[in-house]
Amino acid sequence: MTVDSSQRGMVSGVDKKELDEIHEDMKYLLEEFMIKPIDKKPLCHVPGKICWILNVDVFCLTLLKPVFIDKISLGIRSALTNLEIPEVSVAQNQITLEYELDVVEDRIKTIGDFIDMNKVPTIVTIGEV
Repeated sequence: MTVDSSQRGMVSGVDKKELDEIHEDMKYLLEEFMIKPIDKKPLCHVPGKICWILNVDVFCLTLLKPVFIDKISLGIRSALTNLEIPEVSVAQNQITLEYELDVVEDRIKTIGDFIDMNKVPTIVTIGEV
């Protein structure tokens, strides 16, 4: 997972170390509370060998602020909901014991075929101090 902002290096009067900490905090919160709870086992065709890899990149067009975590959370959830994955068939070659992967023509699955989207968390800020 990556979290970045287009304004990261262009802000005057704000400590670069402070901005880096905000980015790292956001990345940690999103990974811990949104990405890690997702059961990724259904994304594996052959565990440890052939799996779909779920990468999430967040790029904010303004200065990234902690109050944006709700919006980012909804954006990630929306992106996952609309994610389409080609259907594949996996067979093991009996001679070489290697796995062969074939994309099934014109057959697309949604992430909902792999993951129960009702179990994907959404981050909601209730109050700020």
